Amino acid sequence: MQSGKLTEIVRILKRKTTRNAFGEEVEAYEEGSRVFMGVNSLAGTYRQVEGVGVQDYDVVFTGRYYLYVSGAITDGTVLRWNGHDYRVESIGLTSDSRMRNIVTFKCNRINQ
Repeated sequence: MQSGKLTEIVRILKRKTTRNAFGEEVEAYEEGSRVFMGVNSLAGTYRQVEGVGVQDYDVVFTGRYYLYVSGAITDGTVLRWNGHDYRVESIGLTSDSRMRNIVTFKCNRINQ
């Protein structure tokens, strides 16, 4: 693991489900732990959805292996970096992830 490349502070957001006055479930996120990760921005893609242009922002976060093993980050986890929220779409494990103590998380920016 080249820990010198983990220079960005990323927040792991925890999902919190509550019920409103009408009994409906309302999802909210509260900030959990802060971790140092490496961040690589991928080229954004532009596509049409029902006649409206949508810009996708893909980012790859690189973190330590324990974030995956401990269950702190799984598919669907929301990460906050640089004022934006990103949903984990896939987790990149290789045969030597454990030995190198590194895992990659491919994320898409959540449009709010």
